[in-house]
Amino acid sequence: MVSIKLEGFKELERELQELGDDAPKVLRAGIRAGAVHVKKAAQKNLEPHRRTGNLADSLKVSARIDRRKRAVTATVRNTRDTFYGSFLEFGTVHIAPARWLTRALRDNAQQALNEVAERMRKRIKAVKAKRAR
Repeated sequence: MVSIKLEGFKELERELQELGDDAPKVLRAGIRAGAVHVKKAAQKNLEPHRRTGNLADSLKVSARIDRRKRAVTATVRNTRDTFYGSFLEFGTVHIAPARWLTRALRDNAQQALNEVAERMRKRIKAVKAKRAR
């Protein structure tokens, strides 16, 4: 189970509304920062299972905004070349699940959220400073 503490949404919403067209960039940068934190934790979780290092090196982070659904999402995933990452995560008939990615999110959820908040604060400040010139 993942437990996260969230505060300050009213203030964030107000700040983002003030940013207008720059708000999506701030949101995407923030959520991406949190996903990068989870990616690094996942790479550490893969160390005991390391043979070539290809799986840890192949992890990619993507962040996108779906304006229609009004959602910001980030994804940490491996590439097609390292399809065996899902075998390691979920297990097979012959391999017990290692849950390297699930643990990365579960154990680092609050820190990832802190990264999101910090990156968004910096980006909001930068946009306001740029507009003030």
